[in-house]
Amino acid sequence: MSVASILGRKSQVEIKTENGSEAQYLEELSRRISIARETDLLRMSMFYDLEEPDERLRSAEDLASLFFDLCECVKPKLFIEAGAFSADASREYKRRDKKCRVVAFEANPHSFKLWNERVNFKREGVEYIFSALSDGEKKVTFNVPKAFDGKDISLTTGRSSLLERTDSRWEYEKVTVPAVTLNDFFARANANNVVWMDVEGASRQVLSGGNEVLKKTDLLLIEVEETRYWSEQWLARDVIEYLEKLGLYLLARDFESPSRRQYNMLFCRSTVEESHFAKTRILNYYNRVAFKRRKSPFQELSASA
Repeated sequence: MSVASILGRKSQVEIKTENGSEAQYLEELSRRISIARETDLLRMSMFYDLEEPDERLRSAEDLASLFFDLCECVKPKLFIEAGAFSADASREYKRRDKKCRVVAFEANPHSFKLWNERVNFKREGVEYIFSALSDGEKKVTFNVPKAFDGKDISLTTGRSSLLERTDSRWEYEKVTVPAVTLNDFFARANANNVVWMDVEGASRQVLSGGNEVLKKTDLLLIEVEETRYWSEQWLARDVIEYLEKLGLYLLARDFESPSRRQYNMLFCRSTVEESHFAKTRILNYYNRVAFKRRKSPFQELSASA
């Protein structure tokens, strides 16, 4: 159905005059709807006491639970974890679905060595790969934080990135590591997948190098920021707009670190969100979150009266 048939001939003329074309109008309309949906999700904060660290953590745990619940609806053939560190998400999903191929990527050589010594990934059925995910290069410089404000820190903190921090107090051990794109690594994997991503600001590189894989992605959980902590990083809105072009839409978010404007977002394909089984899981998520919510200020006032 055309815009003219929806809005009428007069509106159509105004659209072309003010915005240039029907396509531009629809793009702007889509952007505004997306922003409205993103803003609406902020209401979920009422179910958590964001002044309490445990409550912020609970919001992240609730979102992760929703992700895994929806995985049961999707039944992916492939589970991908980018920025795996200890590959906890991969190992958890493999325990839930023994048949699914599970692949986890970690580029920090110190973290990779540490967790290979602690965990028998082969026995757990997880492909734990020493490689960065990028947008094309075969080898990249990886920034491993070694000190902050003159004080040494562990080389296995999970804060390593393709990008450098904008805060000059960070010092790095720069290492050259192998790199691959999601498209190249999974070129022959023509299967539906789900993605868990925590790449310390490097979402542009990973997502841009995985556009073909993402066309087959049903669910994606990703850490985003609204403040530029890394040089040249994509912010939350950049991630949303890129994924929407690939048919992935924002479903839910957490409030893990509101003071730092850093949190996790869950995206899903509309066909998944509209399924009966997924709707049931989403309803359970809202019920679970609301059931555990703290008392409202009005309830607290009533109780103290």
